[in-house]
Amino acid sequence: MERMEIAGEVTNEVKISMVDLLKPGVEERNSIIVQTRLRRNIVNYQSKEFSCGDLIQAEEIRRSNRDYDVRTEIDPTYNCHGLTFASRRTAIPGINEVAKILEDDGYVPVPSSQIIAGDIVIYYSDNGDAEHSGLLLDVSKINPLLSKVLSKWGHAFEVVHPVATPEYSCRNIKFYRMKYEHRI
Repeated sequence: MERMEIAGEVTNEVKISMVDLLKPGVEERNSIIVQTRLRRNIVNYQSKEFSCGDLIQAEEIRRSNRDYDVRTEIDPTYNCHGLTFASRRTAIPGINEVAKILEDDGYVPVPSSQIIAGDIVIYYSDNGDAEHSGLLLDVSKINPLLSKVLSKWGHAFEVVHPVATPEYSCRNIKFYRMKYEHRI
């Protein structure tokens, strides 16, 4: 068996994830220590290489006629959840880790009529997986789906776009805000 270090813990177990299957040829994948407020470790990885899918997605975004503001160059180090929850330091797989972060860090759902800049938006798949996330930058008073979001599309670019975008389904979106509890 191969020895792997994941977020500071050494294990003899070889784990193959969908991320590994979708990024063939990536030999080196590091992780860093990222924890929730309750000190539970968050699974994460830092890629140093681009997959073919990353490059195709980046080119599609460049060629798009949509009114999106591409903020950065392509960077495989982090994904949308890494931008939203880990300060652009790493990629976080969305299946279980986002739910753990929301729970441990005290995020509460916010009705779309009450969203403000700084809240987060999560796009859920039909089976409940957190497919995409971002930070609300500017809130539309006319229609919350026109509000502007800063997000990272895969391992491609950071993009400022409306909440309603054809790249991600708006059928299952939820807005969240961290509930602050002042303790003395």
